Amino acid sequence: MKNIMIQPARTSEQIKAGIEERFGFFPLFFSPALETPEVLENLWQQTLSAYVNNPLPALFRKKLFARLSRYCIVPYCIVCHSCALLRRPDYRSSCTRRCG
Repeated sequence: MKNIMIQPARTSEQIKAGIEERFGFFPLFFSPALETPEVLENLWQQTLSAYVNNPLPALFRKKLFARLSRYCIVPYCIVCHSCALLRRPDYRSSCTRRCG
């Protein structure tokens, strides 16, 4: 029988540091899970696989999430994704051409 090495679980602070390293800030989306490292780790891994490492083009992803966020009860989603779009020079220039 093989010995299986189980990696020790990361603390919430370690996971938070990884999230901040990836995004440059800690999104409030993860805050409710800070008290439970296992939940925070699971949420982070789901975010990585479903959103961050998604093979869809980044601009398409941002536009899709901004559009879908319009139907979300919580305004955080639409604000966050819209602001992320406005930080992108390629989106800003296309927006200026259409609106400006």
